[in-house]
This record gives sequence, structure tokens and C-alpha cells, in this order.
Amino acid sequence: MYDFLCNANIREIVVNNLVAYKNTLDVLLFIKQIKDAHKNKPHVSFRGHDFQCICPSFNLINCDGEYCQLKYRHGCEMCWKNKKMAKNQMANKVLRSGANDIQDWRNKWGNFLAQTADDIVVFSSVVSEIFTKVYPQIKNKIKIIPHEVQQYRHVNIKPHKSCNIAVLGAISQQKGADVIKTMAEKIGLYNNDVKIIVVGTIVHKLKNISVTGAYKPKYLPKIMEKNNIDIVLIPSIWPETFSYTTSEAMSMGLAVACFDIGAPAERVKNYEYGLVLEKIDPEKNIGQIIEFVKKVKEMKK
Repeated sequence: MYDFLCNANIREIVVNNLVAYKNTLDVLLFIKQIKDAHKNKPHVSFRGHDFQCICPSFNLINCDGEYCQLKYRHGCEMCWKNKKMAKNQMANKVLRSGANDIQDWRNKWGNFLAQTADDIVVFSSVVSEIFTKVYPQIKNKIKIIPHEVQQYRHVNIKPHKSCNIAVLGAISQQKGADVIKTMAEKIGLYNNDVKIIVVGTIVHKLKNISVTGAYKPKYLPKIMEKNNIDIVLIPSIWPETFSYTTSEAMSMGLAVACFDIGAPAERVKNYEYGLVLEKIDPEKNIGQIIEFVKKVKEMKK
């Protein structure tokens, strides 16, 4: 493979995603060796789809199940030891990819980004800030290029009394499944005037919310109208690097709520119908969303 790639007519190597490669750090070294040996010295471009280059916990969820914000109260090394990123030991070993500790991991990734990569493409300024906080030496290599997203028509929601909250996509733990579970348990506090509809799937089985199952994106506006959706909640507890669902909801003219984490918050802060929830507190967040929906309904009259 090495001999073939060194002699092939390669002008660019795009490092798109290395999560779950058997040994990520070996791949980084392999790419460097190809670039150094190749007569064309191919351009190496890295894509910041996640935060693997900072930590094997590529969504920056620490061993307590929370967004680490690049620090842990007992130190990153303790989190490294305690963090289980997969259900079995072999999978954890793969995700750590040969690194002995977090400093070893960041030294090798830092060398790759600073010396081998020619540019680093990220999809929001928030991700750029996180990357450069850990690796300040790569600041001049970063390019912020948002993803292109499908634009939907504005939806026409019929007048109704209830507050209908939609959650879009495949909702895992990191995407906020526990947040939605707690919210669902508290719905009764609001006299059943609140409905949560998961337009997609969720890891929990919940009795008092609706789950549509997987959907085709082209039918999204019709699904929103059928369920009289007032607001789309982005419940992710990690700093998403872009979030297609946020862009899709905004393109339909719907109100959008999210936590003050990652790329979604960056866009929602500047959106006319956007609500940024400062703290993850499901019971309190429901009340905040209800009040915001009332305001949006008045704005749209």
C-alpha cells in the first residue's frame, strides 16, 4: 500500500475521519511518511468533524457523562483512566489507538496538525476556538467553511393551544436522550399542554412522547405541519461541530432552542426565533421553552 501510494499521482490527501480506526496514531504517521516520500508532496487537508484530535472521547464527554469544556475537576489523566468510550475493552483500546495517556495523544496529534497538515477545515467558529485553545500553533491553518444544507420551504402551522416541541434525528445519549427522558417525565406538571414529538428515533422507550421513526428529509416540512410544531429543540449535550437539524429547522422558519454549547448555539444566538438555554436543567427548560413559544406566536401574528 505504501509503495503504491508513493508512486500514484496524488495531489491531495483528505483526512476526513479516523474514529474507530484500529490504530489512529499509526495512520497519522503513515500519512506523514507518504507525504514526505512522495515526489509531488501532496497537500494534506484535515476535516474537523469531531474532537478526536483533542481526545479519544471524540465528543468531549467526560467520564461523568458531561461535556468536559477541555477540563476535568480531577484532571484529564484521571478522566482518561476512568472513561469508558465503548462497552467492551477491545473497543476502548481501539479508540485510544495506542496512546498511553492524554499528553501522549495530544503530542502526536499536535505534531500531525502542525507539521503534516497543510490546512484544517472546520465548520463553525466555535470549533476553531476549541481547536486553537488546545493547539494554538495551528491557528493560521484553520479555514471555517460551513456545510451546505438543504433549504426547505417555510411551514404553515395551524393555530393551536398546546406547545408542541419537536426533536429531530437519531437521538443518542450524547444527542440528549436523557434530557428528553427527563422532560417527558415532567410534562404532567404543565397540565398536558406540552407535547414532545421525536421526529426520528431515540434510545429510550418513552410512554408519554411520540416517536415517528426514521423519515425522509424531503417530507420534513409536511411532518412539521402535520404535528403543528411550534419549536425544534436541539438537546445535544456535546459541542456539535455543525448540526444539520439546526439549519433545517431555521430554514423552515420554525423557532429553535438549544443549549449554549457548540455550533448550534452559534447560529441560534443570531436567529430571530432562537432560544439559547444557558443551563441543562430539563424541568426548568420546559418552562423556558413554553414562555418563548408564547412570545414567538405573538411575534408572528
